[in-house]
Amino acid sequence: MPANHLELEALGREVLQRVDSGDPRADLAELDSVIARVEDLLASLLRGRAPLKMKLNQLDSPILNLLPPEIISLIFTFCIPDFRDYDPETFVKEDPPIPFLLGAICRSWRSIAWSTPMLWSSLSLHLSNQNFGVLVDLMKEWLCRSGELPLSVRLSCDPMSGDHSDAIHRTGKRHISQMIRIISDSYSHRLHALDLRIPVTFFEGFHMLQSNSILESLFIDPPDGQSDSEHTLNLESTPRLRHLHLSSVYLQCVQIQWTNVTHVHASAFYADECLEILRLAPQLVW
Repeated sequence: MPANHLELEALGREVLQRVDSGDPRADLAELDSVIARVEDLLASLLRGRAPLKMKLNQLDSPILNLLPPEIISLIFTFCIPDFRDYDPETFVKEDPPIPFLLGAICRSWRSIAWSTPMLWSSLSLHLSNQNFGVLVDLMKEWLCRSGELPLSVRLSCDPMSGDHSDAIHRTGKRHISQMIRIISDSYSHRLHALDLRIPVTFFEGFHMLQSNSILESLFIDPPDGQSDSEHTLNLESTPRLRHLHLSSVYLQCVQIQWTNVTHVHASAFYADECLEILRLAPQLVW
């Protein structure tokens, strides 16, 4: 048995033998002092476990021992769900995002996941009554880790009603507008897919000014539809846009480049708007 352990046991027995000195206050103070020393020692021992466990993980991990980080990084990318497979009913209830799950395994996995841009090239944010400031920081860090890869970005929220509507339009308006500015100003040239399921009042914040835009897929479905034609989504410079999903919005309020659009899904549209789509999209096949 280690000497420190023997000394600790002897000290404990000695203290317990003399705690009945007739002065309970003094006895309690002495006992508390010994307990504090024991707790400090225990805390020190517990801190020493972490680096030992990390070494054991590295020694025992078949993945880390047999495969180089580049291969592990590639394997991680196969865990990414398809950006198109999105169910708004279950998204908020699902497990944390894949990069966070991988990074929670151990420090080595986290290092590999954090430096694999492909894991961060798809971002889905659901805006609710949570801390909007945290979501802004999360989005910044997430997109920064995506390197220079094409991006798929989704912003969604629940239907606007009652307290939730107040949270979005009052508490969250400034932060949501900040998110939109970040995407438009810093990442619009890398947007490959954009999915907007947010109120139309935020449409004006988006812009696609670069003529070299690589946007190929656009999904628009505001949670409460569009009651007026005041708010316009101006994405006129989208030469590569192929796939378009429009639901419960006025056609005239979505300004895009129709030249190469081949697939359109239009829901809750007027008949004249459907005919206008046929006129606007010369390459339409579906």
